[in-house]
Amino acid sequence: MSHAYSFTFDETNAITNVFEVLEDGTLVEDDIDADETYTLIDGYVVETEDDDGEAEWKVYARADDEGIWREVAEGDGPFDTAVLETLGDGAVVDDEGEDDEDDDIYVFEFDADGMVTAKFEVEDGGALEAEDIDDESYQVIDGYLVETEGGDDPEWAVYAPLGDSGRWRKVADGDGTFDAAVLDTLDDGEDDGGFEVEVEDDAYVFEFDAETGAVTAKFEVEDDGELEAEDIDDETYQLIDGYLVETETDEDEFKVYAQDPDTGYWYQVAEGEGEFDAALLDQLDGIELPPVSGDDGVRDDLDAYRFELDDDGNVIAWYEVEDDGSLSEEDLDDTSFSVVNGLIVDTASDGPMPQYRVYVPSEDGSVYYLMAEGYGRFVPAHHQDLPANVPDHAYENYLEARGITYHWGDEGDNTLEGGEGDDHIGAGGGNDVASGGGGNDLMGGGTGNDTMSGGAGNDVIGAGVGDDEADGGEGDDIVNGGAGNDALSGSFGNDTMGASYGDDRVDGGQGHDDMGGGTGSDLITAGGGRDRVGGGAGNDTIDGGLGDDFVAGGGRDDVLMGGSGDDTLNGGVGDDTLTGGDGDDVFVFRSLHDGEADTITDFEDGSDVLYLRGLDGAGAQAKFDTLSIVDTEAGAVIEADGHTITLEGVEAADLGLDDFILA
Repeated sequence: MSHAYSFTFDETNAITNVFEVLEDGTLVEDDIDADETYTLIDGYVVETEDDDGEAEWKVYARADDEGIWREVAEGDGPFDTAVLETLGDGAVVDDEGEDDEDDDIYVFEFDADGMVTAKFEVEDGGALEAEDIDDESYQVIDGYLVETEGGDDPEWAVYAPLGDSGRWRKVADGDGTFDAAVLDTLDDGEDDGGFEVEVEDDAYVFEFDAETGAVTAKFEVEDDGELEAEDIDDETYQLIDGYLVETETDEDEFKVYAQDPDTGYWYQVAEGEGEFDAALLDQLDGIELPPVSGDDGVRDDLDAYRFELDDDGNVIAWYEVEDDGSLSEEDLDDTSFSVVNGLIVDTASDGPMPQYRVYVPSEDGSVYYLMAEGYGRFVPAHHQDLPANVPDHAYENYLEARGITYHWGDEGDNTLEGGEGDDHIGAGGGNDVASGGGGNDLMGGGTGNDTMSGGAGNDVIGAGVGDDEADGGEGDDIVNGGAGNDALSGSFGNDTMGASYGDDRVDGGQGHDDMGGGTGSDLITAGGGRDRVGGGAGNDTIDGGLGDDFVAGGGRDDVLMGGSGDDTLNGGVGDDTLTGGDGDDVFVFRSLHDGEADTITDFEDGSDVLYLRGLDGAGAQAKFDTLSIVDTEAGAVIEADGHTITLEGVEAADLGLDDFILA
């Protein structure tokens, strides 16, 4: 994904500031060095740099209507505006910066005589990377673009057009002198060759796209159950009558695989040369697959996964193991994996609250099981004592051997008390009372209306289903409510708190807390410290309290109060009421929605500012001029794109460009 940027323009459309936009929307200003220039040309921002005579350039295009720009081309040497002609409308990338095409995609620039004058590779984020073509020559043959390179080691490549997009895909390449007969193989292929039926012992796992059914990955199953990825760049696949046919274009060969319904593994049962004919499958009637020696060792009572790691121990791909043994690739973009004490931990979050998921290796290490998950920051102390294999039925003995006391409740109303050490408490069903005491405790409430207290130490509390009360006590705690109308308290320390479903009351207490209301109409009091609060879905009431806080409402109609300190308030979607309180506050409107009406009760001209994003116009003054600001009985009303913001007690004449940050 290419980085996101935001530019500010003056009244002449000259660029005055450059900001990098982080994933959470934070703007980080980039200094404009003396050897850098930024120019607006034909709707693109062109950056040029001359560092001691070494010229470089970059081109940025709008990614959305809210002031986000992404890099779409770069190169060395003096900038030529002809580059912009090769971009056309395709330069406007999507809001995630992702390119819609596969790898080995190129853009070529042609002159009036149809000669290639420049070549660009399309990077993963959609940016264009200029390539040197001083030693290459080009000609168009039968609709293909043929690239040849002479010299002592001649090479060639063939590119096919991708519709009318102006982009080309590399479809063939090779060494030596180019032979136009290659183009015939791209269309019709070769005649049939021999066909040999022979069942191989090697087992394979194929990954299929859930929507199209296309094969996206191939793995050989090793003797220890590990999966070894195989390169399938030159192969194509099709399912015919339950068989999987693999064809290799460059070699004019094909292979046929049959699946064992018990294990989900695929075995090669035939191979041949030339063009594949489906009638050949009739020869496979009655074939027998290799016998299965035991099962695959994967427990069916746990969610199992396989991970691919690079040489540095970083996760580069992961797959869920389906019931039939096949693999379904999971999305890697929305994860943040790390390896901790032999465990694989994912700390990615899909909302304002931190989350974690812990995967524990099986006894033979062939798969990992999802064994723990929750809201809040992952604290290794709570999980590092898990064994290096699935704990299975020996879990309690394992904890006991390491000095961790466990307390399990039953389905009744239990009273469970931990000691001064590290306790694991599972309350079970019923209306339970549980206290962790001293130490770093792990507590689960289960079902029922529970009362839970962590006490001293860095505790993790999951209250579970029901109308629960949970208090983290002293220490940096993780307190989660679960479904139900819960009352959560962080007390002392830097706590992470998530209320989840229901109309909840959340009190952060003292410390720098991360807090989330989840779904429901919540009442959240952040307390002292620099807190981060997200109301989530529902009509929420949030008080930031003391300190410089970030307060976000989320969906529905929220009431936000910053309290004392320099606060940042973002109402989100809905008709929100915002009160900054004491201090220099920032009121954020990252998107404007027709029909929404927000109110700010205490805007202070000269100290508070409004952050608005998504306005039309190039430059701050041009954006400001698009605003309608009028006086009403309630105060000054700002209107943009049908979205109104009422500043109570403020007159329109008092508002100027210095009261706004316009991105």
